[in-house]
Amino acid sequence: MLARKDHYAGRGIVRFNVSTQGEVTDIRLVQGLCSLADEAVRDSARRLKRFKPGMQAGNSVGVAFRLPVSFVTQKLAI
Repeated sequence: MLARKDHYAGRGIVRFNVSTQGEVTDIRLVQGLCSLADEAVRDSARRLKRFKPGMQAGNSVGVAFRLPVSFVTQKLAI
């Protein structure tokens, strides 16, 4: 099913790590919707700006995140 042709709503979940330098790495889709929405979720994660890294005992540490992304599309009149 293509999200842009049909009315579609749902949530995808992307997992990624933030390195000790604050860079987004290891992007993985945990829960998908459809191929078009899944690629949009991955692309959104790739475009995230640099984060402030996690700190533990005064040292920078990598942190894992899970980010839900909600979608609602409108049916196009074609």
